Amino acid sequence: MKSDGQLVTSITEGFALSIIEANSFSVFTITTPCGKAINEVISNGENGYVLDDFDAEKMALKVIDTFSGNYEILKKSTYEYAQNYDIKAIALKWNELLSMI
Repeated sequence: MKSDGQLVTSITEGFALSIIEANSFSVFTITTPCGKAINEVISNGENGYVLDDFDAEKMALKVIDTFSGNYEILKKSTYEYAQNYDIKAIALKWNELLSMI
């Protein structure tokens, strides 16, 4: 992937798997508040930002602000966050859950 960032400008999203996929390539995401699930895959400042509304100017300012700093730190934290969704991490969580039954 040859991208440093991803903008998700949807009005509505389901689970937003594309964000996790992008994160696994160290691609930081800035998104609109396009559904409840978006807050499950974005941790503000760690692997992306969820904006408060659908204002295009606010999104543009967030892009400028985000990519004006030390983006290498964001790339690293974005990749590390994606590891929460690695198949081995998910399998461990399922094992923990099923052992409670």
